[in-house]
Amino acid sequence: MSSLAHFAAMGGYAAFVWPAYAASMLVLGLVAWRVVAGVRRNEAALAQAEIAESAPAFRPRVTVTRAAQPARDSAAAGQQEGRP
Repeated sequence: MSSLAHFAAMGGYAAFVWPAYAASMLVLGLVAWRVVAGVRRNEAALAQAEIAESAPAFRPRVTVTRAAQPARDSAAAGQQEGRP
């Protein structure tokens, strides 16, 4: 048996060792992928915040006015409130 085949057989425990290595590499790969994705997401958020911060500080204030309501006379107002 060659030394590489002997190593791959792991002394008869290859059926347990190699899947454990594979599972470990899968988990480590997923962790690395999540970290890289988080870094990219945070960099994008930071870039957006820097763009918003560099925008002009003065922004015209828009005011919304209510539509004019018709004036009520006192007799009509009293009748609506239930007063004679």
